[in-house]
Amino acid sequence: MKKRMIVSTILASVLFTGVALQAEPGYPGVYGTNPWDQLPVKRVKHTNSFGDTYYTYRKEQPKANVAKEVHAQGQKFTSPPKEILDGLHDTFNAIKALQEKDTKAAESSLSKATAAFDAALKADPNLGMIPIANDIQVNELESTPKQIEKALDLAIESLKNHQIKTAREILLPLQDEIEITTESIPMDIYPVATKNARNELAKGNQDAALQTLLSGLSMLVSEKVIIPIPLLNAEDMVASASKLEKTKKREASELLKEADGELKKSILLGYADQHMPEYQALSEQIKAIQKEIQGKNEVEKLYERAIKSFESLIHTTKKESIKQHEAKVDKS
Repeated sequence: MKKRMIVSTILASVLFTGVALQAEPGYPGVYGTNPWDQLPVKRVKHTNSFGDTYYTYRKEQPKANVAKEVHAQGQKFTSPPKEILDGLHDTFNAIKALQEKDTKAAESSLSKATAAFDAALKADPNLGMIPIANDIQVNELESTPKQIEKALDLAIESLKNHQIKTAREILLPLQDEIEITTESIPMDIYPVATKNARNELAKGNQDAALQTLLSGLSMLVSEKVIIPIPLLNAEDMVASASKLEKTKKREASELLKEADGELKKSILLGYADQHMPEYQALSEQIKAIQKEIQGKNEVEKLYERAIKSFESLIHTTKKESIKQHEAKVDKS
């Protein structure tokens, strides 16, 4: 069976426009009392204080702590050497040329691709898995734990009644996350496929050359990381409470109550597990802070411990999201 060329939107962006770095929210989530609000036709463009561009389905800006996290994640991505992107672009052009039976154009593109990859490897012979594109998508969900519970109950009831489409429509918007997808190229093996395709073409085996290049595309690796926004919100609320004057006990208690609500959202949406040691420790620490606030209010160390626990829990959920994505890829 002949292979077809399947290119992700991120890779396509690399091939046609260069390195992709986007921050684009998707589903707006469950709002108010109606969990099935229809998406407006037009997206709203925003630019935050960091200069990052966002697209949302509502006029409100994404929360400041979310924008800060998106910016931090974007800063972690380093643009790959130009030669690697050029080589990929030429490989893609060779595939198009072979599909159109244009052998000369394919030969030219493969020669350019080989030269580009050779130049990159000459500059750094130890090149391995190199990130070539980074896509950041934000899905913000403005709803309370009670609203989410109601939506989940309705979805379960729909499934019991075999109303799969209805259940899907209810569940799909239940995302409150920053999704980071990174595409990488294995520079220790991908250029070999390009050279093999060039050799096949030199022998007059156009079909074999095309299939070799299409097989090469399957070597590209996609990694997906999920950062739960409820955990970011809860961390931000605890940090804000820690900065209040000790006399503002009511305000601090309210922030901690809201943080606890965000933790519950992370459980309901499946980002964390209430049996996770990190979650249990954090929940107990917030309760301890709330209790201490009403007493002597000596909470500095407790706040520091809670914020560190947030960092640990977020790190754990990120690792779990990578494992889940890898498991899906292996099954496919």
